[in-house]
Amino acid sequence: ELKRYGILYLTTFLVLIPLDFLFLGTIAKSFFQSQVGEMLGDVRLVPAILFYLLYIVGVLIFTNASSQATWQSALLYGALFGVFCYATFELTALALLKHWTWPVVMVDISWGAFVTAVSSALDREREALADLLRADPALFEVFRGWIEAYVPYDLVQIDGVPDKDLLDLLPGGA
Repeated sequence: ELKRYGILYLTTFLVLIPLDFLFLGTIAKSFFQSQVGEMLGDVRLVPAILFYLLYIVGVLIFTNASSQATWQSALLYGALFGVFCYATFELTALALLKHWTWPVVMVDISWGAFVTAVSSALDREREALADLLRADPALFEVFRGWIEAYVPYDLVQIDGVPDKDLLDLLPGGA
């Protein structure tokens, strides 16, 4: 059971972190700068790391903890969990911070719902993740460094049998 949670944590991590970095660092960067740029500073790594470590635990507990969970239920509960978590931050910021804007609130809550839903659903369906990465070599390169750094061989086995889907994600395949 512990190994199952380790695999779920790892696959959620491998999906959520690169997508969030891509969104925040490239796709929505100029939007956030135009809306609340005077409030933005350098990223503080310790709080950022703590957020992701804790957030992924929450994703697992509220979307994938049950062995009966399906990718469809994970998608739904992931979207809801993302809305609740991101709305908590965004609406609090809007209530307390002078320069926070409604467009930022709407974009970030929508993003939270999307990224959490996708990472939750793909977490349940590693084969879907493997297929996605095989279909798009550029996307695979985004994940490659994460996969090489964070997928120890013993985590890609279930009950001593290699998990083909996760092994396929490794450079060179199974």
